[in-house]
Amino acid sequence: MKSATKYKVEQSLLEHITKNAFGVKPISVQAIDDGSFNAVYLIEVPDGRRAVLKVAPCDDERVLRYEKNIMYTEVSVMQKIKRHTAVPVPDLYYFDAAHTSCPSDYFFMQYINASNYHLVETQLSEEVRNRIDEQIGMYNRYINEIKGHLFGYFGQERRQKETWYEAFSRMLEDIIADAKHYNVEFGLDENVFYRLLESDEEAFNAVTEPRLVHSDLWAGNVFIREDKIVAIIDWERCLWADPLIERGFRSEYLKQSFLRGYQREEPFTAQERRRLRWYDLYYYMTLAVEECAREYDDENYHEHVWKQYHQALSRLKLD
Repeated sequence: MKSATKYKVEQSLLEHITKNAFGVKPISVQAIDDGSFNAVYLIEVPDGRRAVLKVAPCDDERVLRYEKNIMYTEVSVMQKIKRHTAVPVPDLYYFDAAHTSCPSDYFFMQYINASNYHLVETQLSEEVRNRIDEQIGMYNRYINEIKGHLFGYFGQERRQKETWYEAFSRMLEDIIADAKHYNVEFGLDENVFYRLLESDEEAFNAVTEPRLVHSDLWAGNVFIREDKIVAIIDWERCLWADPLIERGFRSEYLKQSFLRGYQREEPFTAQERRRLRWYDLYYYMTLAVEECAREYDDENYHEHVWKQYHQALSRLKLD
């Protein structure tokens, strides 16, 4: 997807930062169009190694409030996941946030020779899809078992909060502020959002322990080989939060196979259902603002996001 946040890196700079990382210039460079935030390249060096280079946006103006410092988040979380879980993640080769060689943060990681689950999903049998979705649920549970100390986005420590209610309130305020900046109209006075959230404070305060949340664990961030997950990528949007804010629990995507793998069989409580309604709404509010900030040009995407937003808002207000 074309996106205004993707920083086009000139060939000379690609050669320079590759030499920083590997000591040699690349013998081939290929732009990868997947993703909608960072610029991504496939790099090959003379010893035969292939690596994925991710370059953060150079124009901070189009980075939303929750997206600040997210390349640091991605690198830090990948390292944490490697140390503490059996979740498969690519090896990290090199990270540079000094901005002396490149005006943006960038890192090199292991190239995974496997299939992107999203691209091959429709070619697989239902049995195989269910098996992979169960693996996603299992790995998602492993991620969520990592405990934190405060709630909020991983790379924004100064803005983290003691309670999940406070942290989510700040997240809601941020996306509404970003919406104002990009002239995105949610069709509801912001104070109504805050009053609705205040009425659900008890449901949010039932979450007392910050857990690591991937928040973007979907088929496009999963790589498979021989019907098994061999890598999970894009850890940049991680936060310390209620695990129910994971994408796998969104009403549009929730699958029984995911729940089986997650080992979540009991029905959701009334308080959990209220939080799930909020997480659905926040998810589509975020997508609506991202679409404008990144200047997407996809009418089908636009219609889908706004349809889901209005449905989520209706469910929240009527539940």
